[in-house]
Amino acid sequence: MACKGIAEALARKGHKIYFLLPVKGTLDSSLLDFYTVSLSPAEKIASSTYSSLKKEEQKIDKDGFELGLVEKVQEYGRKAPEVIGNLDFDIIHAHDWLTSPAALAAKNISGKPLVFQVHASEFERSGGESGDPSVHSIEKEALDSSDACIAVSNHTKDYLVEGYGVASNKIEVVYNGLDDDRFDLEVGELTEFRDQHQSIVLYVGRLSLHKGGDWFLKAARKVLDQKPDTTFVIAGEGEMKGELLELASEMNLLDNIYFTGFLSPPRLGELYSIADAYVLPSVCEPFGITCLEAMDFETPAIVSKQSGVSEAINNILEVDFWDTKKMADYILNILRHKPLKEELSTNGSNEVKKLTWDKAAKNLESIYQEVL
Repeated sequence: MACKGIAEALARKGHKIYFLLPVKGTLDSSLLDFYTVSLSPAEKIASSTYSSLKKEEQKIDKDGFELGLVEKVQEYGRKAPEVIGNLDFDIIHAHDWLTSPAALAAKNISGKPLVFQVHASEFERSGGESGDPSVHSIEKEALDSSDACIAVSNHTKDYLVEGYGVASNKIEVVYNGLDDDRFDLEVGELTEFRDQHQSIVLYVGRLSLHKGGDWFLKAARKVLDQKPDTTFVIAGEGEMKGELLELASEMNLLDNIYFTGFLSPPRLGELYSIADAYVLPSVCEPFGITCLEAMDFETPAIVSKQSGVSEAINNILEVDFWDTKKMADYILNILRHKPLKEELSTNGSNEVKKLTWDKAAKNLESIYQEVL
């Protein structure tokens, strides 16, 4: 969604965008020209960073790393020249390690400059740990070979400087934007759910280690000890879902918590609109677009200090991901004190509307001009 938001904003400014993908899927836009390569058929692709498969279903190599995704990324890089050679362009803008080999192939055959944007480094995806060395190698090659680097926050930039030794002046920070047009609400779908619950606290995101779902549950337990009529909703899928369900059971939370799985934009938008508070408890979060989405629906937000979005907005409550007592206190204050809730709702909604993809595109234009 971030790549689409950036590309469409650039197209609105009059730039011609060739959007190259390994497979098109359901992505569509009248502003962009889509191109795809023909990847060979694959069985289930598993990766610790992009998989919702259970551990027992994953194919593990002798070093303990999952097979499949890295091979597909490399194949994408080998086949990309078949399409790229027929296109006339001035600059290459690639996103994350998944596109790195294809981007380097484009640079090699065209001689055009490469801007490499990092939405999440492998350090962040692994919760601040080392992660997969195969992915590190791909990321580092892209960072070293690019003519300019973009990070979605200073939080991410610090990881690139400290983890990969990238020169600080090579990296520009461009914050993500808000795309509220994708929420075509099916009004009324969750009205009954709202009426049946006194207070609703929402988590939206991938159920992965770095997203901090376990810390959200620990804070929920503390809230329920003081306000037992509170309902917690976890929207998303991911490899930690089973573990989180087990933890919720162990902590006696199952009567007060709902795991919704993946939600379509209309249903997600309505969920934002009925929540009393939104929590982003990430252990390591490059940015956090869901926080902007929640605030756009006038839902007060609590975010971890380890989240890049905390750099970009002011009308939020910040807490260390591990400080579940303070996190719980913030939740309770929002639920119990109407003036605080209304202030965060109004000011937050007004603030996030200023974070647009058009603003991000304007910053990108400056970077493009400097590189060219």
